[in-house]
Amino acid sequence: AEHHEPIQAAPAWEPKAEKPKGGVESIEDFLADSLIQILYLESDTIDRQQSFIDLGLDSVLAVEWVQTIRAKYGVKIPATKVYDYSTVEALAAYLASQSEGDDADPTPPVTLSLDEILVAVSTGRMNVAEAEVLLDALDLNALVEQEGGAS
Repeated sequence: AEHHEPIQAAPAWEPKAEKPKGGVESIEDFLADSLIQILYLESDTIDRQQSFIDLGLDSVLAVEWVQTIRAKYGVKIPATKVYDYSTVEALAAYLASQSEGDDADPTPPVTLSLDEILVAVSTGRMNVAEAEVLLDALDLNALVEQEGGAS
C-alpha cells in the first residue's frame, strides 16, 4: 500500500490590502466615500467633523463599515474605534498612525461621557446596543470614585 501525503487546499485568494498611505486626506476621502455609501446618503460630501452617530451610523452599520476599512487597509481595528474616533477626521488620523507602525494615538480618542450617552439614547440618536458598547468602554467604577461617590 502506498502512502500519500494529504492534499492541502490552496489558501483562498485575498486581494492585497493597502496600508493606509497617501496621507490623512486620502484616508479621509475613502472613509467619507465609503460612509456615504453605507449610509445611503443623498449627498456626495459629508461634514468630516460631524460625529458618526449624528450622521446616522448605528452599531450594525459600524461593524459592516469597519469590515470595509479592514479589507481596504489590512488593519486590525475593533468596531468600537468608530466611537473612540467619532469623526472622519479623527478616524483617518488614527488609521494613518497605525500605518506608520506608530502605536501612539495622534490625538486622544473622542469619547462620550456617561451623560452624553444617556442623552443620545433618550433622544433616539443611539440605540441601547450602541450605548452598551460605549458603556463597556467607560470605566464606571473610576467615574464613581472620581465623583467622590465611593464610600
